[in-house]
Amino acid sequence: MSDKRSQETPEQKYRRKLRRRFDSAMQDLAITISRAEPGLSLYDLSRLIDLVSDHTSVYAGVDSPSEFRGWLYQRGLRFAHLWAIIKTNLSVEEWLLNRLPDYVGDVNDVDAIEQWVHITKEQETERLRRNSVLARWLFSNPVNVKAVHDGGRAVGGGPAGEVFGLVYEWVCSHGERLLDSPSDTPWAGRLYGLARELALGWRTERIREGRRFPVSFDENSRMVGYVDGGYDGCLVDPWSHATGPLPTADEQNER
Repeated sequence: MSDKRSQETPEQKYRRKLRRRFDSAMQDLAITISRAEPGLSLYDLSRLIDLVSDHTSVYAGVDSPSEFRGWLYQRGLRFAHLWAIIKTNLSVEEWLLNRLPDYVGDVNDVDAIEQWVHITKEQETERLRRNSVLARWLFSNPVNVKAVHDGGRAVGGGPAGEVFGLVYEWVCSHGERLLDSPSDTPWAGRLYGLARELALGWRTERIREGRRFPVSFDENSRMVGYVDGGYDGCLVDPWSHATGPLPTADEQNER
């Protein structure tokens, strides 16, 4: 270990120092939030820490340890307090926690928070409806379906049904991101790359868990696309739109 560190560049040493500082600050933040908002569950606490971690890129003052730690605490405690009020006073879905950074009002104004939640729900419903329409349109084309199957098989990322379900679910949840791809990239190319990425993640997760890969394709295990929140627009069977031919059993088991 010492030999490797002695060969580090100044930038690598700086990044390692920042990582150590960040991990320590996040551990302290978790303890602080649990004491400030004892009504939150461990699941809430874990998700809040992840939320703060995902939004540290907006902070540029990492050269000052005390300033960075103060920013983390301010951000984390604000999110935690806001989430505690929402869970106490309103009936909400879990996905709303990821939208807490969008709220810029007073975290103690219940009426303002309730109005924001109502508007956010309407916006999310419309967004998911549009994504569902996009998913149905994309997978009505056999070329796109084949691209998904090919992308999954390219990395040996599991049965065709599993990969297709993951891709369909992703499009229902994040379909607008596909629209940000370069306009000259065919839809099949975008879906092929997406399938490769999701299939690789699926495979990596199971390797870490020490799980074996299925040796055959179970017709009853076809995954149904959905999104957290249970909007009807995405509670649809992707296989009703997958008009392209499925790979054969031999092709599905290729690694």
